[in-house]
Amino acid sequence: MKPIQSEQPSPDRFVAPFFFLSSDGNNRMTFLSRSVKHVLGYEPTHQLGRDYQELFVPNHPLNRGLSDSGGDDFQSQSNRREVRAVLHSDGNEKYICIQSYDEFSDDGTILRKHTCAQDITAQYRQYMRIRDRIDELQQVMQRLTDREQRVLLLVGAGNLNKQIARKLSVSSRTVELARHRICEKFEVDNVTEAIAVEIELRLLQEALQAVETFSHGTDDDSDESSDLAQHSVGCFSAHAANQENGAEVVRQRA
Repeated sequence: MKPIQSEQPSPDRFVAPFFFLSSDGNNRMTFLSRSVKHVLGYEPTHQLGRDYQELFVPNHPLNRGLSDSGGDDFQSQSNRREVRAVLHSDGNEKYICIQSYDEFSDDGTILRKHTCAQDITAQYRQYMRIRDRIDELQQVMQRLTDREQRVLLLVGAGNLNKQIARKLSVSSRTVELARHRICEKFEVDNVTEAIAVEIELRLLQEALQAVETFSHGTDDDSDESSDLAQHSVGCFSAHAANQENGAEVVRQRA
């Protein structure tokens, strides 16, 4: 039986930051929306017949498995969203969130692969900045002893030195020394600045945890790519920005 020809969307149906592409069973691109020009800088007609793997950044961590799977990670048979690193026509890296599905013939042969992609370069870079900042702040926190961490948290909760000393069963002098060491290790002028650092870390961790909690459930061994893709990137971006702004307000007040 001759396979039914699938209908393609109008080339103008998608607008930046979205684009749509289709490929045949050999991964050759057969259709691209015109919006790919605005997102990646490529003329759609110039890409027809080319292997879509040429769009990807070679050896990038987000593109794990592409070379081994023949590109099937890009056009996921499970209709799963992924984040991939791609090349703009100017040679710079861009990041896209993709959702794909395969079109099969009656005998199970893949006829076409269809993908809708969204440019999330700004959101992905913000996501990575937050992760890097968390790593940096965690390294600072790890310099503190258990007692110093408890003192910092109690100061942040509004306790005076005498109250902290009573709660920790130590002298007020011990608390004062702990505060001094906290400032030295944080390289700040006063403990209020150290509290701002601790609050910033906690807020950023909460933002990242919200993403990861939402993303779990598609599969248990989700990696960085699916962790980012399984949530609404726009919502995360707004939430993370609010958390960063809140931490900045604390620093300014300190």
